[in-house]
Amino acid sequence: MADTTPIYGWPYQEATDPPDGAAVGKDLAEAVEATVDSLDDRLDTAESAITNNDNNAGVTQTQTQTNSFTTVAGTEAVVVSKSYAFLDEYAYRISYSFRVQIAGGTSPFAVNHRLRRANASGSTIHDAGTTAAVTTNFTWITGWCLVKCTAGNTTQTICATAAFTTSGSPTSMDLEGSTSGRNTLLIERLGPASDFPDAIEVPTS
Repeated sequence: MADTTPIYGWPYQEATDPPDGAAVGKDLAEAVEATVDSLDDRLDTAESAITNNDNNAGVTQTQTQTNSFTTVAGTEAVVVSKSYAFLDEYAYRISYSFRVQIAGGTSPFAVNHRLRRANASGSTIHDAGTTAAVTTNFTWITGWCLVKCTAGNTTQTICATAAFTTSGSPTSMDLEGSTSGRNTLLIERLGPASDFPDAIEVPTS
């Protein structure tokens, strides 16, 4: 056929073309099918992104703590965690907040906190360092970092952990109960990983 449509390139017969209804129908049907197939693929990708990413964000809370969160200085414990499906070639912001109370010794105290993969001894994603001047009252601990997924990573368990230091000679650290709604871990998809070249790669192990 002599011509095609300007957008999708679907063929059509012009008045000067020799009549051939079978060829016209076949060529046009195949062209339309190719266009629809491409649109189906794009729709499947978009729907998968929404489904696999929990609408692009995930929030979880800890279980209520009834005993001391940790009683040994330097021992990390999971505060909040989230199993999350990261999409390849995207960047994310991971943030967390929780409240701790330290007992024993003399304040001010200090708390180390990190983002890890899998559990309290898993791969470090981000070391937020130390929050100092923690008192015997509940104290806010917060942190965040940017990560990217460019190595085909899929579902990962992300954990925020905390450990008290020996500063002030404390004996234990308690976590505020999850019923307060204050202990959270938030994962937000930002955009293409190429837009965030300095983001940390999400570890796979």
